[in-house]
Amino acid sequence: MKKIFYSDSSRLILRLLSLVLFFCAAGLSACDDENEANEEKAIFEKLQGTWKSTYIVMHDNFTSINGETYNESIDEAITSKGNEWYIRWKFDRNRKVTILESGSSDDIQLPATFGFTLSGNRISGIPFSGDFTSYSTITEISDTQFIIEMEDKGRDKDGKSDYYHRITFEKVQ
Repeated sequence: MKKIFYSDSSRLILRLLSLVLFFCAAGLSACDDENEANEEKAIFEKLQGTWKSTYIVMHDNFTSINGETYNESIDEAITSKGNEWYIRWKFDRNRKVTILESGSSDDIQLPATFGFTLSGNRISGIPFSGDFTSYSTITEISDTQFIIEMEDKGRDKDGKSDYYHRITFEKVQ
């Protein structure tokens, strides 16, 4: 078996190289954090204002513990305030979202205001959570439109749920 011995200068070069690699990795991590913070700030700024839902894609697949299944799929434009997926809400600089109108028959007194948080492109808060997930993802945003998606999969005492929706919003103010 051949032993490899390093000279003092070789050890010094290896240590320096290790330090350089460590700082490069730390710098890349810091860049990722900075990029996420910049993305979050841009999303926050673009969210400000009043938005209404204009399109929904939804899949809801549920299997009860007894094996009964429920499946629903929607892929449609939201053209009236009577559509159960219609929502008009306003985001403000205090990290609050106020639901101004809703086509859903939920027992909620409107207007209703909730807090929200952003983490990169993930938005959290009561209007953005499901039974098994605590956030939705803003997949696209511009000055005039944004798209939000939520995947909510899990199992509880009632059965297994596999739910997904993608809702497009248009800025109205």
